[in-house]
Amino acid sequence: MILEDYGITPYIDGMGREVCGIIERYPDYVKSVKALRRAIKNAIPVERGKRERLLDEPCVIVTTAGMLNGGPALFYISRLYNDEKSKIILTGYQIEGTNGYMALNSGTIDLGNRIVKLKMKVEQFDFSAHSDDGQLKDLVKEVVDRGAEIVFTVHGEDCEGFAAWIRENLGVEAYAPRNGDIYVV
Repeated sequence: MILEDYGITPYIDGMGREVCGIIERYPDYVKSVKALRRAIKNAIPVERGKRERLLDEPCVIVTTAGMLNGGPALFYISRLYNDEKSKIILTGYQIEGTNGYMALNSGTIDLGNRIVKLKMKVEQFDFSAHSDDGQLKDLVKEVVDRGAEIVFTVHGEDCEGFAAWIRENLGVEAYAPRNGDIYVV
């Protein structure tokens, strides 16, 4: 929507298309559904197998990145990392140890088979949709107040610590599952 406001028509790649569809189905969570629909309508979806073609022209590509550890962003970066005219704009928090964190702090990125120095610029803007610590605690308190008896902490940097906080402060069972753990509820 911001790009639309500036008259820029972006390409949209990866799960970005699906995310737009999900957001459209829940208009109560969007400031202006009309503006979102216009922006989605004007964006150009990247067709499967056509990514390489985009690199032949100046353009803006909005895509999923997984903190630059996965997604279509790695394809584009692997082709453009030496291009001083290109830029990566990260729109959320980058956890230490991720490619996004490395790109911001050292100007390097791990492309899987080699670590490269980025000549392209890297900038960060905070568009994060993630809740912060206080918001997560408020949410869990609210669901416990409504009767939740068990909480699983599955996202964040300190799931164990968050589960301990829930047990100690809210008095309900809380678990921080690890990959492969099985729970019967």
